Amino acid sequence: MSLKSHLFYYISKDEVIGFHQTVNTKSFQLAKNVLVLMARGITSNWKLPVPYFFINSSCPVNELKDIVFKSIKKLKDGELNVLSLISDQETETQINLLKEKLHLFENVTVWEAENNVTKRLKFIYGWKLNISAFLSLWNILKERRVHKVHTRRLNQDCLENFFGKIRLQNGYETEYK
Repeated sequence: MSLKSHLFYYISKDEVIGFHQTVNTKSFQLAKNVLVLMARGITSNWKLPVPYFFINSSCPVNELKDIVFKSIKKLKDGELNVLSLISDQETETQINLLKEKLHLFENVTVWEAENNVTKRLKFIYGWKLNISAFLSLWNILKERRVHKVHTRRLNQDCLENFFGKIRLQNGYETEYK
C-alpha cells in the first residue's frame, strides 16, 4: 500500500518510525509503502493482519521469501494451518516464489487479423498459476473433508479493504494515489 512519507517518534521504544525497515534491513530512506501480510480463514470468515513493514519501494525476493516463511512458522506455532498464499507482488516475485506451470492453456491461440498474438497476452500465464494453485488447494481441502470453498476468500480483497479503512482513519476520503 502506498503511503505519504512521515516520521513518527515512538517514545516507549525510543525509535523513529517511518524509515525503510524489514526483518533483515534498515535504512534511512523514507518509507513510501507498507508491506502487509494477512492471514485469512478459508472455511470460516476471519482475517488478521500479521506482520507489516515500512518499505521505500519494493522488497527483494529473498527478503520477501524470508518474511513469508517466518510468518508461516509463527502462524503454525499458533496452531493455524497455512494452506494458501495470495500475493499482489509483481510478476517476477510470483514466478520466483511459485515456479509451477499448468499446461491447460498450451493449445490456446489468439489471432488478431491474421497475426498470432498469443504471446502478447501475459494474463494466460497468470491464469495457469491461479488454476494450478486452486486445484492443489482443493485436493488438500477434500482430504480434510471440506465440501465447499468460498473462492472470494482466496483473493487480496480483504487486504485492500483493510487498507481502505486505514486510509479513512487518516483523513483520506478517497483512494490515496
